[in-house]
Amino acid sequence: MTRSIVDIELFHRNIEHLRKLTGLGKKEFSNLLGVTNAYRKDLASIGDQFWLGIKENFSVPSKDWLITEHDDEEIKRIKFTSRQVRYSSGGSVFELAEEASTDDDFVLIPHLSGKISAGVGLAPENEIHVQVAFRKDWIKKKGSPEQMSLIKVKGDSMEPTLSSGDMILVDHSRNTIDPQGGIYAIVIDDMIMIKRLHVLGTNKIRIVSDNPHYDPIETTADALKINGKVLWFCRELER
Repeated sequence: MTRSIVDIELFHRNIEHLRKLTGLGKKEFSNLLGVTNAYRKDLASIGDQFWLGIKENFSVPSKDWLITEHDDEEIKRIKFTSRQVRYSSGGSVFELAEEASTDDDFVLIPHLSGKISAGVGLAPENEIHVQVAFRKDWIKKKGSPEQMSLIKVKGDSMEPTLSSGDMILVDHSRNTIDPQGGIYAIVIDDMIMIKRLHVLGTNKIRIVSDNPHYDPIETTADALKINGKVLWFCRELER
């Protein structure tokens, strides 16, 4: 294996391609591979533990793939095949898995492949991307897991509360506005978005973006459909 500057650049580039398949930050990605730093500065060795981590989690054919130039089609053929990636956030332990089998302590929530807008709105995709396992004792305090899904946020209108790329947990059974209001997934003209809602009167609702650059909107209750209430979110520190 040639240890040239070009090889190192290719190595880091290919490792980054693999990390993006997982959606994990660099630290979590290194933990997935069982190494302290997947972005090492030299190629003195790709140890057995490192290669085992790659082989167990990705459909990479050989070590040489890691230091070979690849076009977009070759990269697209590589799949994230991990059985599970478990870590914790906000006091709730969860795991990402393409095929997860959970024990009595966990319950699976589908993570939809589409994104939900915190801006002008977009139509959601409903294909299940992965499943996410939450601790059962934690999530059942929030509601019925069978009525929940996870979707990624797109747009900046809910910043600083929610940022583009955040993963949100939506309880679709919560389709009426609580007296104190809250953040909801709403549908207007077949477009779905994330907004803060307040009840103003018998049939009036105020739609608010937390970002002050977006003006609030007042509408009637029958002009929108509530898709569910946002209960929780997580955010990668590095994207």
